[in-house]
Amino acid sequence: SVLQSGLDVLVATPGRLIDLYNQQAINLDQLEILVLDEADRMLDLGFIEDIRFIQMLLPNKRQTLMFSATFSKEIKSLAKGMLNNPIMIEVTGANSTVDSVKQKIYLVDKERKSEVLIHLINNNQWHQVLVFSRTKQGADILVLQLEKAGVSAASIHANRTQHARSHALEGFRNGNVVVLVATDMASVAYT
Repeated sequence: SVLQSGLDVLVATPGRLIDLYNQQAINLDQLEILVLDEADRMLDLGFIEDIRFIQMLLPNKRQTLMFSATFSKEIKSLAKGMLNNPIMIEVTGANSTVDSVKQKIYLVDKERKSEVLIHLINNNQWHQVLVFSRTKQGADILVLQLEKAGVSAASIHANRTQHARSHALEGFRNGNVVVLVATDMASVAYT
């Protein structure tokens, strides 16, 4: 297998990495760089114990990179336990918004969210709308509702192929897709 001959890069969820280790399919003795992407989401999803277990398997001499959209107390604690003299790089300040973005909130019954979204798109003649959905199924259902109402839409999430995600993003960029619906996880990875 590819794992037995050695790899330069292995991408895995914490649980899958532990499974591979327990099956003796991988040896982490030569690991040089560990990347924890979306560390805040991993903590939200309950992977903290898996991450701590993985840390015990790794060589002491390594570089660790941690990426996180937020820097909560839990992330600070994780960073303190895993990183040695870390350097923190922030892209923007906490809770900052771009001045050119207008923000509005609409209090809507859950059952009428799609209806209100379609109304807002049509009434305001919006040509490029990014919607975040909590679930992959919710994203796909919303796309069907938008298409049924005559609004071109596409979704990006983990169940879509890379080709389908790329096609959806390209359609959104060139204006063929008015509404791009992304799950929270996909929004970080693909937009």
